Amino acid sequence: MMRVFDEPAFILHSRPYKETSLLAEVFTLNYGVVSIMVKGALRPKSQYKSIIQPLRPLLLSWQGRTGLKILTGAEPAQNIDLATGQLIQVSSTLFTADASGVQYYCALYINELATYLLPKQESHPLVFAAYLNCLSRLFRNDAGTESALEHALRYYESVLLDELGYGINFRYDISGKPINPEHCYVLQGGEGFVYARNSVPQRVFSGRDILDIGSGNYDLAGARKAAKLIFRQLLDIQLGGRRLHSRELIRYQIRTP
Repeated sequence: MMRVFDEPAFILHSRPYKETSLLAEVFTLNYGVVSIMVKGALRPKSQYKSIIQPLRPLLLSWQGRTGLKILTGAEPAQNIDLATGQLIQVSSTLFTADASGVQYYCALYINELATYLLPKQESHPLVFAAYLNCLSRLFRNDAGTESALEHALRYYESVLLDELGYGINFRYDISGKPINPEHCYVLQGGEGFVYARNSVPQRVFSGRDILDIGSGNYDLAGARKAAKLIFRQLLDIQLGGRRLHSRELIRYQIRTP
């Protein structure tokens, strides 16, 4: 029987199971996304009731032979670098997880992407590090502006797509020619960019914005808008038509005064 102890993790999603238990999807550093049963979590005096919550850095222990594991221990990950699992004096990666509004919904968005796109029990340490980086950016003091939120989300989306093999080239078009900052391009499915001829009916992107996105430069509004549309198109292909509830919450929050 496989036993794992004190694994750095975040709860992506949980739901009631039978009368007193929970089924949780957990994103871990070394084991990727794992399905875990938390026995008795809904009982009034359960030690796990206040711990098994999303957006809280945790150390989890579990056991099991099948795809569904059984939780054997859980505690807050204090004084630990979650990206490496090493103990440190003060963790720079801890954040306030009880925020509300658009930052909270953005965090739910990256949870949904991890839940639906990451294969089960397959380690993706770079995605885990990007997830942690994104959460840290979302909940820091200067993250309330729309540009700061977009920086955080685009970084995570980019790493997720690249690590899963769905990323595209932002330096060269499909034919192998370098992206020209003075030209315009269209995104062809999930393959890459094609030079836009005159009167092209599809949405076009400037070469300058494409190059900025490829270098991770989202300082200009044009690059941020283009990146949002490009990454959304690429992600939607992999989601296969699945709607993300968090996107609707984010749109509603932004439009509401």
